[in-house]
Formats: sequence, C-alpha cells, structure tokens
Amino acid sequence: MRDSCVRRHRKRFVSEKEKTFGNGIVCWYGTFGNYKVWHHHLGKQGVGSQQIIEDAIGYIKPDAVILVGITCGNKNKQEQNIGNILFSEMIIDHSSYKEDKYGKIIPRGGIHTCSPELFGIFDARRLEFMSTYDIKVFKGQIITFSVKMDNHRSIKKIFDAYSNEPIGYEMEGFYAVRACRQNPIVFLVKGVSDFGDGAETGNKKEESQKLAANNAVDFCHYVFSKDGLGGIRKIFYPPSVETPHKLPERNEFFSGREQHLADIHNLFAPTNQIDVINICQTVSGLGGVGKTQLAVEYAYRYNKDYTAIWFVIAESASTIYIDFKKIAEQFKISLPQDFKPEELQWAIKGWLTENEGWLIIFDNLETDDTIIKPYLPDNINGHYIITTRNARIDIETHIDLGVFDLDDEALPFLRRRFSKNDELNMENYKIITGSNDFEEQAPILAERLGLLPLALEQAAAYITIERITITDYLKKLEEKGLKPLSKEHTKPTDYKSIVTATWEISFEKLKKETQWLLNLCAYMAPDKIPMSFFYEMREKLSPELDALRKKLEDNKEELATDLRHYSLASGDAYYINIHRLVQEVVRESHERCNIES
Repeated sequence: MRDSCVRRHRKRFVSEKEKTFGNGIVCWYGTFGNYKVWHHHLGKQGVGSQQIIEDAIGYIKPDAVILVGITCGNKNKQEQNIGNILFSEMIIDHSSYKEDKYGKIIPRGGIHTCSPELFGIFDARRLEFMSTYDIKVFKGQIITFSVKMDNHRSIKKIFDAYSNEPIGYEMEGFYAVRACRQNPIVFLVKGVSDFGDGAETGNKKEESQKLAANNAVDFCHYVFSKDGLGGIRKIFYPPSVETPHKLPERNEFFSGREQHLADIHNLFAPTNQIDVINICQTVSGLGGVGKTQLAVEYAYRYNKDYTAIWFVIAESASTIYIDFKKIAEQFKISLPQDFKPEELQWAIKGWLTENEGWLIIFDNLETDDTIIKPYLPDNINGHYIITTRNARIDIETHIDLGVFDLDDEALPFLRRRFSKNDELNMENYKIITGSNDFEEQAPILAERLGLLPLALEQAAAYITIERITITDYLKKLEEKGLKPLSKEHTKPTDYKSIVTATWEISFEKLKKETQWLLNLCAYMAPDKIPMSFFYEMREKLSPELDALRKKLEDNKEELATDLRHYSLASGDAYYINIHRLVQEVVRESHERCNIES
C-alpha cells in the first residue's frame, strides 16, 4: 500500500497486533470490513518491496495478496477520469519488450492471470459500489513496469501494442507477481491519479493522488464489508513463528542437489536436535557449481529448525566485520556507541553463547577459519556452514560439490528455467522460441557447457530473453570457439573458457553503458556493490564513459536490471552482486585486449 493510501486505510483498519520480520519490516494484523487481514505500508516500490512481500507470504500463507494504491489510467480508450478505480483480471509484465525497426513495440513479458475467484468477488460488487458511490470502476488488464514512465506519448504507444487494450499501468505489481512466484493470489486495486501526461502538478497532483487512493481503499472496504468472499477466510492468524534471518533472495529455479541437502540435514540434526558433534560443514567446489545456492536453499528449506539464520560474506576480515555489524543492528545486540572491532566480536560471541539453535552461513571463505573464530563461542550450540573454492579448507564434515548430473539435475534445471508456473512440459519454451527442439538439443547444450550450473543459467537467461532456440544458441557457442565437449573440457581448469563463452554472448547484447558498468564491477569487491557509489562518482567518469554517466542520472535502476535479466549479476535496484568467476573472465578479456592492442 502506497503512502497516499495509508491515512485512509488506517481509518478503516482496526489494528490488533503487529509482527516485525527479521529484516525489520513491520506488518499489522487486524479487522478490515468483516474480515481479518494483514496490512503493510509499502513505503517504496522496487526489489525491496518484493522481499517484503516474500517475507510476509512466507509467514502468513495468505489466501490473497491485494495491492491497493494509485495508477496511471488509459483515458483515450476507457473514458476514465481522475478518481476512477481499476482492478486486475490480468497483470501484464511489460519489463521485457523490444522495438522493431519501425519503432513498433513488441511485448515479450509474461501475463499473470489473477485469481478467478477473487476477480469474480470484486466484479460482483462493482455495480453495487458504482451505484452507491457514483464512482466508475473498470476491470481488465493492467500493465506493470519495473521503472517509472511519465510520458503520455510513450505510454499510449505501449497501450496500443496490445490487442486487448489495457486499462492502466502501475509499478508495484511487477514485484508482487515475482514475489508470489506467479501464484494467482496477487490482485491489484488502484485509483486513477493521472494519465502520464504531466498535467497534474504541485497541489493538484497531490489532491489527485489522495482522491485516487481513498477511492481504491473505499472500494476494497466495501467488498470486505460484505459476506460471501468464498475461500477468503474471515479469521486467520498463523500459529507458526518465522525464523528471523538475513539471507540472499531464494533462487526460484533451484533444482537437484537433493542428496546433498539431505546429507547436510542428516549430519546436522539426525534427530531434529542440535548435535554438538556436527556443528560445522564445509562445502567446497569450483566456481560456478552453486555452493552458495546450496547453502541458501538449505537455510530456506529447513528454516523452522533454527531460531535465527545469518548469512556472512567471509571473503575477508573486513566483509565479515561489515556483515556482523549489520546483524548486530538487526537483532538489536547491545554495543557501545563508538565500538571497536573486538567489542563487536565479543558482542556476537556473547549472543551466540546465550542463544541456541542458530545457523550461520560463512560464504566464500578464501583462507582458513582464523578470521571467523573470533566471533564464535567456545561452546557452540548452533550450526554453521562454510562455502569455499579452496579445496584445502577441510573443516569438520566436508562436502565436495561438483557439476550437475545430466539427467537428474541439468535437464530438470533447464526444464524449470524455460517453464512457466512450473508446468515443466516445455509449452512455454515452444511459445517463446517457436521451436520443438528441447528434447533433442537440451542434452547437447548441457554437455557443451560442461554441466556447469552458472553457465547453464546464463545460457537459459539469454535464450529466454532473446527468444531464440537452443539450436541457435549452440551455433553462437560455436562462433565463440566452444566446440563440442571433449575430454579437455572436463578438466576443472577449462570451465573458465565455458563461462567466457556464455558471458561474451550475453555481454554483446548489453547496451554500451551497461557493459561499462559490468567492466567496472569486475574490479570491485563482488558482493553488494552499491549503485549509489556509481551515481555519486558519475562526474569523475572519463569522457568515453559519458553514456554511463547519463544513464546513472536518468535511470540507474535499469542498468542493474539488464545485468540481472541476462544472469550476469544478481541483487536489486540498490546493490549488485557479481559472481567471482564472471569477474575473472571479464578481467581476463581486458588483459587479452591490452595484449592485442
């Protein structure tokens, strides 16, 4: 719920209790109309709101997620006015599109069908509400963007690209749909506050937003004040307590590794109790095999076994210090005002001593465990997992993680990556590529990429975004010099050449300014690179990077989005994470260019 809705909603909403999640986000539980609901005010949209919604859904397990707020209407086709209400039958993801040589927009994003039951409930109350309040209510498709649009001509061009004319566009739904993993429980109710033409400014704009927000809340309250909401329960409060955690986003395409997950779980807690014998497990392996993803998936899958879960980047003493400092703030661990590093170590050690049943993931430990020991108590009553590329680190129980198995892991991963709603029948792949070559060519692609998860992810992302066939992608690999797999390519030292090929194919599709951003990130600490750093330093960029400087001023969020789309980076609109193996191949490509020049 956006700022404009909050005041009106709080008058309608009777709060009974609140819940603070591990990331500090607060939700309120209470009565809205005749029903019990959870309420959260989304202070800003973006990837941050996606994480908020994910956290709330994981705890609440709701029947529906309704985003109430303001929207840009489609005045030309719908005869709409400021203050009218729109609700979604479908949500169109317009973040993925391209223009043909004539400037015509070609939509390529997914279409999310909202809950038919919820749509039917709101549709049944629509005419009643209109006659009672004399406010028009429209139903239909609503476009959702990941970036703000405020140009009437551009917006009209986008509306015209769809045969079934959308009724409006907004931003929050983009992240809500992703947070719910395409689940139909997401539903939009939005008031029209503008038409993207810049006509509403100053006080008039604020008045329009307030009117639109109030009407949207009133419509929802009218519906929830009636009985007969089908599967929407009148009273609901989850008995379980979510484990507070500080984890990266869960990988929605995680596949395989079931035996490794079971092994970790069985060694840690064979009787679902903390076993002091198995306090630590070390996961080692080549760069790109998914060590971090395995540890994170274990944490999400077995989070109910723990009282707290922490994720610490263990690449150096400084990254460990930074993450434990943030954890201390999140968990309100008492520290002096101007504390020293050793005081932070004592505080963390004290908390871990006094509390039991915790899990810490020390990610990407490069050296031995001497840099993490100062934070750990002598008598450990929790678990910790170490991920590392250094095979010589062999602390406690050791797991050597290799590349995917073809039939049990690589092919299921590609099926899941190309599917929609996890149907795994390759219908979505056939639709986006116009080809039926998956069964024949997917094993060849997996083998050609050495069954390396990172390379398979980059290839799958490219194929999905560019809507090409696996056959076409194999031709691109040939052009990059990656021939059919031979014995040499099975050697660990040659996996870098595989990632180099997939990286180069995706890199060529990036805009020049995004390429420069990736080049700069290759020489920085790989985790949580702040976008604000580039924005603040933009005036110091050399003249040849002028395109990057302008993009940072106009729409810096889009830069990181492009990297994520091609799986060349992860993170959100505020931070970038670059895989260390990708950094290495980028730096080596620069070295080759310098030698050749």
